[in-house]
Amino acid sequence: METNSVLQMTVTGKVCAKYSFFIGSGLFLLFCLTRFDPLLMVGMYYLVFALLINSVIFLLLVFMVLLQPRDYLELLTTSLIMLLNLPIAYLYFNIVM
Repeated sequence: METNSVLQMTVTGKVCAKYSFFIGSGLFLLFCLTRFDPLLMVGMYYLVFALLINSVIFLLLVFMVLLQPRDYLELLTTSLIMLLNLPIAYLYFNIVM
């Protein structure tokens, strides 16, 4: 059975990954449809912001594995879900640039 802190961290990680993906994809699609140049700067700022926030949550999840080793599978699964955003962001960045 998961403890409250593990459950909170896994939910936070999944929600963060989901919103990062949807906001990033929305900005990417909006730029592709409109070619509105100021969206490039918005996207760059968003990329840095999302990278910082996701990195902090990812590191907390990895740290939680050390504190709660019995819940490692759920924590590492959430960490991997968060890492899936990296190749997607890289692909979007290369397409736009």
